[in-house]
Amino acid sequence: MRIKNANLGLSYIDTLPREILGGVVGSHFSPKDLLIVGCVNKQWNDTFSAISIWNDAMQNKVLILADQSLKLKDPKKAYVQHLKTEENMKRGRYTVSNIFAFQDSSNILITIKHLAIISDKIFCVLPRSKLIYDITKKHDKRSLEGHKDNLRSLYVFNGKLVSGSNDCDIRIWEEDGSSKVLKGHDGTVSCFTILNNHLVSGSFDGFVAQWKGDNYEVLLDTDDVITSVTVFEGRIVTCDRTMTDSKVRIWNQDQTVFKEFQKANLPIVFDNKLVMGLSTGELLVYFNDKTTKYKSPANEIKSICVAWDKLVSGSDDGTLCIWDTDFNLCTALTTNYIRGIITIAPKEDKLVTTSMDGWMRLWEFK
Repeated sequence: MRIKNANLGLSYIDTLPREILGGVVGSHFSPKDLLIVGCVNKQWNDTFSAISIWNDAMQNKVLILADQSLKLKDPKKAYVQHLKTEENMKRGRYTVSNIFAFQDSSNILITIKHLAIISDKIFCVLPRSKLIYDITKKHDKRSLEGHKDNLRSLYVFNGKLVSGSNDCDIRIWEEDGSSKVLKGHDGTVSCFTILNNHLVSGSFDGFVAQWKGDNYEVLLDTDDVITSVTVFEGRIVTCDRTMTDSKVRIWNQDQTVFKEFQKANLPIVFDNKLVMGLSTGELLVYFNDKTTKYKSPANEIKSICVAWDKLVSGSDDGTLCIWDTDFNLCTALTTNYIRGIITIAPKEDKLVTTSMDGWMRLWEFK
C-alpha cells in the first residue's frame, strides 16, 4: 500500500524536491533501473532523464556506439541504442563481422567509397584513387591500373567489372587485369545502368549514353550534373545531386521532364516501382502516377540496393533496413558501432557494406 499525503493525494516520495528525488535516490540506480523508474509517471520520467544522473550511472559503462559523443550529449539515448543492439544479437537475428579495412601511413582507417561483387570476387575503390583493388584474397590484394584520374563509379555488366572516372573514360575489365576503354563523355563518368541489354552511362557532362560495342548513342543531353541513372517504364531517370541539394527527374524521349522529385536521390527500380531515398530517412516510392513515403527508423538514406526479392537501404546513422515488395519494414538492424553506411552489395545470401568508419563488413542472417 502506498502511504499518501492526505491533503494532496500523493505518495510522500512524490512530494520530495526534484533535486532530492533525482540526486539522492537516482544515484543508487543503474542505467536499466533509470529506464524502469522513468515509466512511473511524467514527473519521474523528467527527473530521471537528467543528463547529470545518467552520466553518473554510466560512468564506468562501456557502450558500443558509432558516435561516441552521443554518450555525453544524450547518455539515455545512447544506452537505449546499446540495449537494442544487444537484444538483436542475443536473438541471433544477424551477425556482423569486419572483413577488411585499408590503413594510411598513420594507421588511420580509410573510407571505402565504391564496391562491386562478381561471384566470389570483391572489388573496391578508395577516395581520390586511380586504382581498383581486388581484395578477394585479403592478404594478397591486387590492384587494377589504367585510369588516369580518380575513380567515381563501379558497376557489374554481363559478369564483368565496369568503372568510370574523372578522366572521362569507361573501362571494362577482363579477369587478367586488362581493360577495354570506351571514350565519349566530356565529364566525370559517375554512374551506370542497363537498357535493352546495353550498357548505359551517366556523367557530370549532363549526357546519358547507351553503348553498343565501341559506339555510343546520346539518350539524354541535360544541364544537370548526373550522379545516378536508371530506367523506369522505358524512360531515363537521373539524379542531380550537389552538396546542398538533390533532385530526381524522369525524362520523356523528347528530353522534356516528365516528373521531378525535389530533395530525392539514389533512384532505383524495385518491383516495377521507382524508389528514391530522402534525407529524412524515408523512402519515396513512385508508382501509377502516385508517390508514397515509407518511414524508416533511420536517418538520411545514403545507399540503396536490391538484394534477392528485398530492397535494402543504409543510413548515415549505421542502420540497415530491409524492405519487402509492399514496403513493409521487415528488419531494421541498428548496430550503433557502425558509422554511415556508404555502399551495399549482395553476396550470395549475405550482404557486404562499407561505412564511414573505414570497415568493410559482412552481414549474415538467420
